Formats: sequence, C-alpha cells, structure tokens
Amino acid sequence: MDKKSYKMSFSSNINLLNKEKTKENFAQANLQNLIPLMPSNIDFENNPDLIGIVLNSAVGNLANKNFHCISNKDLVSIAKNFVYKLVDIEHNRKNCVGFICNYGFSKFEGGEVITEEAAADSTDPVNLSLAAIIWESTLEDSYEDILENCDDPQSQYYNAISASWEIMFSDYDIAVGPTFNLADCKIFSGEDKAVYEQYLPQNGGKGSFNGEYVFMLAKVTAEDWVLPMGIGLVENPAAFVKGLVIVNPEPPETEDGPEEEDDKMKDMSPNSPSDMPTCNDSEAKISNNNNNSVKIDNKTNSITSERMKFTNIKDLTDTSIKEALASDVHELFEQAAREANQKYTKAKTLSETLKAANEKLA
Repeated sequence: MDKKSYKMSFSSNINLLNKEKTKENFAQANLQNLIPLMPSNIDFENNPDLIGIVLNSAVGNLANKNFHCISNKDLVSIAKNFVYKLVDIEHNRKNCVGFICNYGFSKFEGGEVITEEAAADSTDPVNLSLAAIIWESTLEDSYEDILENCDDPQSQYYNAISASWEIMFSDYDIAVGPTFNLADCKIFSGEDKAVYEQYLPQNGGKGSFNGEYVFMLAKVTAEDWVLPMGIGLVENPAAFVKGLVIVNPEPPETEDGPEEEDDKMKDMSPNSPSDMPTCNDSEAKISNNNNNSVKIDNKTNSITSERMKFTNIKDLTDTSIKEALASDVHELFEQAAREANQKYTKAKTLSETLKAANEKLA
C-alpha cells in the first residue's frame, strides 16, 4: 500500500458552486432494473437481520456537484474493487453499517442495465450501480424506518437516502467545458493544467473560468491509480443519483392472494384436519402406511412409537430409511460409532506397544 499515499479523495461534502448554472434536470433512473445485481445466494428469508439494497453511487463522464469527475473507461476499470468495501452513513467511516457485494452499470437516462464493454465505450454518462448488504443491528430504529420506506413513492421518506462513492486517487487532469458532461470538455494534463489549478473549488476557486466549468478528473494510468473505498448513505449526494431500492425477499403474491394460497397449502398438507385424531379420543393412533406407528395420548400429551428395529447398518436401504424413525437410525449410528471407536482404541494401543518394543530393540 506504499504507492497509495492518499493525495486526494472524493466524497459528498457538497460545495455546490455556481448553483444557478448547475441544473439537476437529469433523468430519474429506474432502480428496479438493478435488483438482479443482488447475488442470488444471499438468503434473506432465513437472515432477517440483513437488508439488501441496490442503488446508483456515481456517474462516469459527468462531473458531480463537488466538481469531481471520472471517465467511463476508468470507472469500469476500478468498479470491481468496490466489492467488499464498506457502507457507512454520511461518510463517517466509523459508522460502518454494511458492505458492497456486487457491481454493474446502467444508462444514466432510463436506468437500463448495460455491459462493462458498453459502459466503457459510451460517451454518454453511465451509472455505477451497486448491490449492498446492510446489517440491521447497526441501524437506529428511526434510520431503519427511513431506509425501508425510501423506495415507497407514497412515503414521506421516498428517495430520502442515496449513495455517494468514496475513492482515493493519486493524480488528476483538469477538464474545462460548457457543461458537466466530459464529452463536451477539453482535457488538460501535466504543465498544461497549471493555469486552471486556481479555478478548482479545492484550491479556493469558483469552479468556472470565462463562462466554462473547471473540474477535477481522476485518472487511471500505468503510474496513476484510483482506489475505491466504499460508499456513504447520504441525504444529499454529490453525484447526480437519487434513491435506492430494498431487495424484497418475499415471494410475489399470486392472483388468488395470500389468504387463498394459505388455504391451498393447508389442503395439500399430508396431515389435513380430517386425518388428525379428534380431541375426544383418549388415545389415537396415526398410521403412516409403513412398519412404524405413532400413538398420541391426549390425556398426557405423550407420544410413543412402535419402532422399526435395525441390527446392522447394512439394514438401511432406500426404502427402510424412509420408513424409519430418526431415533432408530440415530441409535444404529451410535452403535456403529462405538464399535469403530473400540477398534480404533485397540489398534492405537497395539501401535503404541509395537513402537515401544522397536525403540527398546534399537
């Protein structure tokens, strides 16, 4: 990490200069398109303490409101390094609430997901799209409520939280042009950029010169690097991105509705109400059409079984194991384990005896 002597950083402590010239009339992306970015092997149903979100975190080829920019080509080259980096709140890196688990790209206008190749070749602005896991236990209740309602158009918290990337970079060029779009700008490097340094907001300038914008362009070359550090969940992102979507682990409702579906599931149960013993019986017997049977004593709530007996592990067949009770099989394996342990103990003792005898002979 010696080469990464962090010289510069991008974050979203917004210093919106020339506000009258900086318009936010960008198209609202369709964030629902990003849901497939969430890895399918993440089990939200059995891990209710995890919250999955998808969002846009930065825009390539378009300067942000802090007068920072990165090209689409360089954005694609560093995107994979966002994976496993932290998610914090308002760029407070001590308030880590999750991590990034996947990345992708989408069109700035409309939000259609595109390939890395298409993103790198595009001269239009391109979104860096991310999937992230949030640890519910790290959130205050009030913040969790805002987060979970952020993608509800009917909620007062709609689009209240967005993402802002965090990167470190070693060097930069300067872009000068009539718009924030990199395609409309001239790029100045090395000694040629010196005349424009004073106009950068980071150096006390206003971000403009002779009616044109002046902004910093991070770059990736053989000598220059850009290191993703994560994202912050923020109220006012520097990039022209907005909102997030919660990845819903619940299965979609059927046309019959959830109640009708539950009724169907009950009817499909192997122990439907007509098959169950009635409460008036002091003792009922449930037959499962095999050699086992279970008796339920309704007075004592005790359960006994007429068990299938196994004497050897070879007795277990595809058919018999389906008919056996768990306890039957458990006892059989316990017996096999005991026998194996006895054999191992004898073998170990014999081995130690032989070893001692050989040492004595030597």
